[in-house]
Amino acid sequence: MMDLAGKFWRGSGVVRFGSQVAWEGLTRYCPTDPDKVPASAARISPQWLNAVLCRDTPGAEITEIDVTGGSDGTNTRRALRVGYNEAGMAAGLPTELFVKSATAMRTRMMNTLTTRGESEVIFYQSMRPRLPIEAPRAIYAGFDRSSGRMLIIFPNMAAAGTKFLDPSHHVTREQAEGMIDLLAGYQSATWNSPELRSSRSFPTTLRYQELINVRALPFEKRGAVGLDRAARVMPDALNRIDRNRLWRLHMASIKRLEKRAHVLTHYDMHVGNWYITGDGRMGLTDWSMRFGHWSADLTYMLLSALRIEDRRTWERDLLKRYREQLASGGVKDGLPSDDEVWAEYRRQTFHPLYFWLTTIGAGVLQPDMQPDHISLANLERMGQAMVDLDSFSAIEEVM
Repeated sequence: MMDLAGKFWRGSGVVRFGSQVAWEGLTRYCPTDPDKVPASAARISPQWLNAVLCRDTPGAEITEIDVTGGSDGTNTRRALRVGYNEAGMAAGLPTELFVKSATAMRTRMMNTLTTRGESEVIFYQSMRPRLPIEAPRAIYAGFDRSSGRMLIIFPNMAAAGTKFLDPSHHVTREQAEGMIDLLAGYQSATWNSPELRSSRSFPTTLRYQELINVRALPFEKRGAVGLDRAARVMPDALNRIDRNRLWRLHMASIKRLEKRAHVLTHYDMHVGNWYITGDGRMGLTDWSMRFGHWSADLTYMLLSALRIEDRRTWERDLLKRYREQLASGGVKDGLPSDDEVWAEYRRQTFHPLYFWLTTIGAGVLQPDMQPDHISLANLERMGQAMVDLDSFSAIEEVM
């Protein structure tokens, strides 16, 4: 029944979002009303951007918009250079922008059916200003549920000297500690938040996983394909494991995330979503906001960011620092012990592993989220961590 339901959702998504993308292409949809969401950076009109950027600056007007670079992955990313008249230049309005949009049918289907796009926009509209962390601030964030259009505009941080990371970057001990501090910062600020628990704007981590499994893609099947494609970097224990068992353990670990304490979760904590500011601070971007257990982000972050030997050497100290930072942030009710942090860390290796298995195991209806060499680098780290930590026994003992 689940497979039939999934086929229904995916089939209807192809029709719905495919026809919308086709209509936008035929009509060259390019709104001027700031209440409408453009389809991409290329379809931002001067009138629309003028209403967004110049509305609080009398006499300011945009004179030119140039696309200066970009890349494509799950979403479309473009750098813009904006020119203004004298009033706009005198007011110091931003000239270097970065635009993230959902242009492809497959991305819109994924973002909308799983609530991912809408929750990211909500994060930048309402949650980001309240968090004491290094993370981008959006100049504009908009989502249109009927069409799946999503567009977010940031200041171009790369132009200001920010460095975005990938697995080739050797995360130092100091940088890893900065990541821990940022993580504990937003988690302590949202620890067991009644507002987040009652919100219907974004799902819990378990509900999000259920939406992916049923609506967006055959998660278990694509994970199995990913195991085949990543076999050369996986430990023997994972290449030999019964895949039905691995899936059951994965879902048991996801259900574990329903236990308290609950916090805001980023839920996509791979090293490619981290950056270093010009003055050396660690920052986190690409927020697909969820609400769930603190251990999900903690585990994903360390497994993706750290080289295997560094993770083995530092993980105990970093987990201890994490608990200390929660306490410094004011967490008292439900503050986990050092032993509990270690145990839950061991149990949450399945979620990041499966996210990357389904990335490299992508089918025709999935966006091309990451190049294979990035997927393989993450999977090698995550697979080895799962074996090192004996995550199989750790989750089975609480099932």
